[in-house]
Amino acid sequence: MRTFLAFISSKPGLLLLSLGLGIWPGVWGQSPLYVAHWDTAFDPTLSSGSAGAVTTVTWDSACSQVMLSVTDPVNAPLPPFNAYIINPLDSMGNDITDLSGNMQIHARVRSLDTVRMAVLLRSGGGSSSERSDRVEFTVPGDTSTWHDFTFAFDASNLAGFDSTDLRDVWFYLDRGVDNFAGNAFYLDFISIGAAPDSNSWSTCPDTATPPPAPSPGLLYTTHWTSSSDPNLGGTTTGPISILTVDTVCSEISIEVTDPVFDPLPAFSPYTLNPQTAQGNDLTDLSANMRVYMRVRSLDTVKLAVLMRSGGGSSSERTDRIEVTVPGDTLNWYEYTFTFDASNLGGFDSTDLRDVWLYLDRGLENFAGNLFYLDYISIGAKPDASENSNCLDFPYVLQWSDTTDAQFGGTGAATLTQSTDTICSQLAVSVTDAVSAPFEADKPLIITPANSSGNAITNLTGQLNIQTRVRSKGAIQLGFLMRSGDGTAAFRTDLQEVSIPADLSNWTEVEFTVDSSNLGGFDAADLRDIWFYLDKDLNNFAGNEVYFDYISIGGAPDSSGYSVCTGTVSIENDLPALRLAAFPNPIRAGETLKLSFEASLAQDYQIQLFDGMGKAVWQQAPFYQNGPQEAQIPTGGLAAGIYVVSLRTEGQQAFVKVLIQ
Repeated sequence: MRTFLAFISSKPGLLLLSLGLGIWPGVWGQSPLYVAHWDTAFDPTLSSGSAGAVTTVTWDSACSQVMLSVTDPVNAPLPPFNAYIINPLDSMGNDITDLSGNMQIHARVRSLDTVRMAVLLRSGGGSSSERSDRVEFTVPGDTSTWHDFTFAFDASNLAGFDSTDLRDVWFYLDRGVDNFAGNAFYLDFISIGAAPDSNSWSTCPDTATPPPAPSPGLLYTTHWTSSSDPNLGGTTTGPISILTVDTVCSEISIEVTDPVFDPLPAFSPYTLNPQTAQGNDLTDLSANMRVYMRVRSLDTVKLAVLMRSGGGSSSERTDRIEVTVPGDTLNWYEYTFTFDASNLGGFDSTDLRDVWLYLDRGLENFAGNLFYLDYISIGAKPDASENSNCLDFPYVLQWSDTTDAQFGGTGAATLTQSTDTICSQLAVSVTDAVSAPFEADKPLIITPANSSGNAITNLTGQLNIQTRVRSKGAIQLGFLMRSGDGTAAFRTDLQEVSIPADLSNWTEVEFTVDSSNLGGFDAADLRDIWFYLDKDLNNFAGNEVYFDYISIGGAPDSSGYSVCTGTVSIENDLPALRLAAFPNPIRAGETLKLSFEASLAQDYQIQLFDGMGKAVWQQAPFYQNGPQEAQIPTGGLAAGIYVVSLRTEGQQAFVKVLIQ
């Protein structure tokens, strides 16, 4: 499926309201023709189109929801007549065009403020004469409760829409006005034909366990849970710093962009201008003269805080309070800066101007050049349940999506590296072993980076590397790490382990660096990590090797291990099996249907694996040729992600299935 947003102009049409109060029209038990539920990585994301320029779309897989907000309502508002667009696809990835008998759009939504949501359908070329009328309803301003609606289209509002030639679905938020009320709109699902089963509905917010009340006395907190949270400024610090907001981790990182040619001046602060929930400047700190922070730093750094009032002159400031933050990105550190008569200076607590933060005041730049803030609060700490749990370790490459890095190095140019997101594995082979061999003594290089994309350089206390590998031929897998300039004097010793010739089983490997093999390597100054495949030989045995994961500081959870085994053609020189499964997602107890192309006359086997890689169902090998269908019963299976495997000699195909 593919879903995206765009802003399009439209003409007014007739309005028809159809409100579902938890009871949906149609026959229960029918599967939706299409559903976007945002509960797995395979659900569509709302991203592309011109809407991306003015809309922030926050996907929350834990809650199976997305939130829409206008990124900058003042300077780049949502124009009054622009629609969000959905282009539904079927389980095979083809456009859904025929809505015969499925002329209902279901949505489950909640909104920060009262907002009008309208839906219309377009067919053909999408012109005004090929559209349905708009169906519109009012969503109450209530983020604590989901509201269920059905947009029903029939002869009374079909207008020029052709139900056998769907082009796309449009929906509006407060059509006719700039932006939309509240600027926080949540969708649990949008479906066509029938609503998804209520067992799969989002449970966020959970009314049985309401979110924690704000701490008494909490005047202000910024947690960087969304890109609209305030950034840090400063006339001399902001322009020369990289300030990266990571909304997944709810943190912000600070770096000096060019420490050599444009360093951070020695006495320049980062500034924070706190605001109230209504967006007004926070000025009165009476009886709330405390600033709280939760931070971590790549190297030991002096963190200092002061507050300014009035015109901000030196006579209108508090004294500075300073603490030492350890050089440790593996732990968060909490600090309280308390201002009272002993350090108030000339500061007027009823007239706050701004808050200043210094990193290593008195020195150009700051130690380590990588500093993280989880939150800054005034008055009281935020609830601990909101704290970021992100750290740099464990660092994991698992190839469950295409954002994971592949191997670098000069030898990588001679290799084919295939990221298989279904199997969550990386396949490596030599592209042309005869004319362009992968030469002996050439390493495969990994340069690890943290969640913000910054290089991980300090491995103190994290000197073990784990990987899970399988290979067509027996190979010697080698490993070393480099620091400093990377020359031989700054490397660990080479460690090697034998990987058997066995594509049907994974081999788990752990390399541990300690005093016996540390060599000249500086753990606090990692440059990169090298892997060798048969270091002393051109090419490598079997010319087919797979990595399930590479991790630093601990192996990933085994529930995420690849369940794929067997031979997979890297170059796809055999006809595709074109395996598909439907319905997907599927409710436990229903029958999963498979279709595939048995393009060679030979034996085939179908297996179903659970998230731990255990085969929970299989069919005896069968001899087939041509288009085929098969069925898998799901009765008795727990909810979760499963993998269907179709295997034959020289080929294997996979498809992930969500059982609800």
